[in-house]
Amino acid sequence: MSTGVYTLIGGPSGDGSLESSSMVHQQVEDRIRELPDRAGIYVFRDGKKRALNVGKAKSLRKRVVHYLREPQDERLQRMLAEARDLEYLVADSEAEALALENNWIKSKQPRYNVLLRSQ
Repeated sequence: MSTGVYTLIGGPSGDGSLESSSMVHQQVEDRIRELPDRAGIYVFRDGKKRALNVGKAKSLRKRVVHYLREPQDERLQRMLAEARDLEYLVADSEAEALALENNWIKSKQPRYNVLLRSQ
């Protein structure tokens, strides 16, 4: 497994380049491109480094881009507006990513995952 930490900022356009999004901050557009096309988990963090949301992905790059591209409900818009960092952990398989996500959510109880599970 390997990890990386990136500040979340841009939104994707259809051609692989990134364009600014009003939901996220604009400082590290290039770093989002560096997310690996591999299975793993991602952690959105606020400015105080608190975990906001944890998710799993077959492809970290494609999943995070999906968050930025798709219209989000109000709850996810708030989470994206609060997000200042994006951490990730690469897994060897989707099954490992699922186990990591479940363990992470149980142990860290990120606010937006907890809200989702209680709804």
